[in-house]
Amino acid sequence: MKWFEDIHNYLVTNLPSNLNKNVFIYELPMGQSSPSILILPPSAGVVNDKEISGFYKADFSVIVQDVDQESAYDVAIVVMNTLTIRQKVSMNISTYKAIVPTTLPIVFPRLDSDNYEASVNFETYFTFN
Repeated sequence: MKWFEDIHNYLVTNLPSNLNKNVFIYELPMGQSSPSILILPPSAGVVNDKEISGFYKADFSVIVQDVDQESAYDVAIVVMNTLTIRQKVSMNISTYKAIVPTTLPIVFPRLDSDNYEASVNFETYFTFN
């Protein structure tokens, strides 16, 4: 899923420098410092557009893990604003027509690790280069 790595690289490149060190895809390594950001690939796969050949739609999630609820939510807002694309952006493997959040951050109860998680769900529309 090289197209998904485009999203990871875009986020790392465009996040403020204090947040772009712990950004991961697929899984969060154990023992990461806070905040940590995990980009999860589409669990339902990538949908072919039925009307426009060569266009695809996918939903994915970004999870922020941090030491308290407020900071997890605040970092998730920064991620949400950074990843929101409403105009054509060409990346390495794919060109994104839109990446838009479908929810505001959802904050979950404290984890066993004493951290908190906030999740933002996105949908994206793209083509391959």
